[in-house]
Amino acid sequence: MTIDTADAIKHAAPADQPQSVHQLTARLFAAYRVDGGSVRLAGCTLDDRLFVRCDFNNESPPRSLFLDDQLQPVRPELVGELGMEHLVALASPPKRCREDLDRIQAALRDRTGSGETTAVGMPLVTAVWAKFAEGRLRFDIGEQAAELVFAGWARSLKPPAWICPVSGRATFHLAATDDGRIVAAEAIARCEVTGRSVTAADLTTCAATGKNVLPELTVVCPVSEQQVLATSLVVCSSCNQAVAPLALSDGRCTACRSLASVGPDDPRMARILSEHPEWERWRRWRLAETTAMYILTCSRWFRCLLLVVDRQTLELKHLAVGNRIFGGWEPLPADQWPLVISE
Repeated sequence: MTIDTADAIKHAAPADQPQSVHQLTARLFAAYRVDGGSVRLAGCTLDDRLFVRCDFNNESPPRSLFLDDQLQPVRPELVGELGMEHLVALASPPKRCREDLDRIQAALRDRTGSGETTAVGMPLVTAVWAKFAEGRLRFDIGEQAAELVFAGWARSLKPPAWICPVSGRATFHLAATDDGRIVAAEAIARCEVTGRSVTAADLTTCAATGKNVLPELTVVCPVSEQQVLATSLVVCSSCNQAVAPLALSDGRCTACRSLASVGPDDPRMARILSEHPEWERWRRWRLAETTAMYILTCSRWFRCLLLVVDRQTLELKHLAVGNRIFGGWEPLPADQWPLVISE
């Protein structure tokens, strides 16, 4: 037996492989859930990939060998995956197959010596055409869209998971946030104050209430440096700063309760007194600082002052007066500050 031309080779295909793109869509689409949207094909091709079945019928017992288009043995697992144990004959081969088949015939001749019948005979060669699918899925929700590339053997193609660009989750369930981003539905979360639908990564936890909220609803406590809801802040009765509830005890913040004595040679005091030289007549300075303010107390005779100064600008933001004997602080309006300090 001699194989002379590509036309002498029989052509076959797995009996149960999909023959059209339409046969793939139901399997692909069924895998995904798109809240408030849809999934569709954004392009797909079915390409015929060549394998070769060599039937050695003159051997005892007869055997078959599957080779790929480079004449390398095909793993039994792939033979089963592609359904190549059950083939149906094709009336005509796929287009542009002659070059590949001529190459394969030549290689088979080289393997058997002269190309003529050998002791065991030339194998009966069947070209097996398995379909390989490549394409893109498009998920539409409102005016937004996301795409997913897929590729694989048409017979065994499994829908791939979509990777959420925000959370990194692999998912088959897609949804949209209130601002239109398509994300994994498992990554969707709601702000516990506004009810807005966002992702868990978009939220922060309020240290005061434990609620997961949008960051723009929070501020950083100047004393504890915790992120808290702006609405949960409470005012310190001494320095008048809005602080997190946990930073307050008996109405006073942690900073006001941790004032420490400082002298004029302290770099902070030197800077403050350089900006406010009229304060030098006051004595017994004590200081604490927050992320935004310096809190100071001083005294002269029986009069005490509590001053809150901006750390950046050194601008006086709050002033209260007290008595060294009776204690307590009485806030004063800004127009009275120069008179009190200079008295």
